[in-house]
Amino acid sequence: MASRVVIGIDWGSSEFRAYRFAADGSIADVRTSNRGTRSIAQGSDRDAAFEAALVAELGDWLAEGPDVVLSGMVCSRNGWVETPYMQVPVREDDLSRGVVSRDFGAARLGFLPGVAMSRPVADVMRGEEVEVFGANLGPRPALVVLPGTHSKWAHVSDGRIESFATIITGELFELLRHKSLIGELADGDEFNELAFLSGVDEALDDLAESGGLVRRLFGARAGVLVGGHPAVDVSSYLSGLLIGNEIHEADRMFGAVDRAVVVGTPLVTERYDLALKRAGIITSIAAPDAAARGLWRIASRLRVTR
Repeated sequence: MASRVVIGIDWGSSEFRAYRFAADGSIADVRTSNRGTRSIAQGSDRDAAFEAALVAELGDWLAEGPDVVLSGMVCSRNGWVETPYMQVPVREDDLSRGVVSRDFGAARLGFLPGVAMSRPVADVMRGEEVEVFGANLGPRPALVVLPGTHSKWAHVSDGRIESFATIITGELFELLRHKSLIGELADGDEFNELAFLSGVDEALDDLAESGGLVRRLFGARAGVLVGGHPAVDVSSYLSGLLIGNEIHEADRMFGAVDRAVVVGTPLVTERYDLALKRAGIITSIAAPDAAARGLWRIASRLRVTR
């Protein structure tokens, strides 16, 4: 008997990414769109709206009766099927056991749980945990950095996510750059490495002496007004300041950070790689298909236990 087709879906707030796997776990096909969960109509017909979106994206794949594993915000309170959070420490096996299943025509959908911690600060993640387990970290303890709108830093040891922290660097940058007086004087968003590293250096070295990040942020505007910063450098400087602050905070939370694995898209991982190395941290970049790898690993476990 032929094995069932396996599909993994990373369905976040702004993007939809689906992977069709070959029998050996390699990626046979990929489909992506901007049909994130925020674009799906909310209300009493939420199920119908998500069903229609899934069919629109993967109708021909679904007709084959696949096993489908879904992660990300589609499994959240504002998504399609809300799944519970699993408290750290969490292993890959724990995610497999926490799946919420649903039949969808000939297909079988499995919605993955999120991961949470209550102390010292309440925190949650949905989707990033799959990337962590797909990053092929090996047996050594690792600190994994997942840049994004809400960046995650996860401490992994013995195959378990032991703890993690969310730092909303990406969201702060968007708000400050596009919806504040601080970013109003910026002239474009072309990346300037020197301006970026200047912001990183100030965050790493000067925050304590300058009164902290909140005071330092206004310097992105004041520097233009007094002639210290060209307007074309504001975006890069602001990005460096925020990412540098993120590293500064993570260092305080996780102790002296000396090594990190960065997981994400090339554009953003390059900036984090620059900033982390500036901070004296040895970095490695995970393969860009970490989410797909994680989805396949979890799907394989579900197929064995089904």
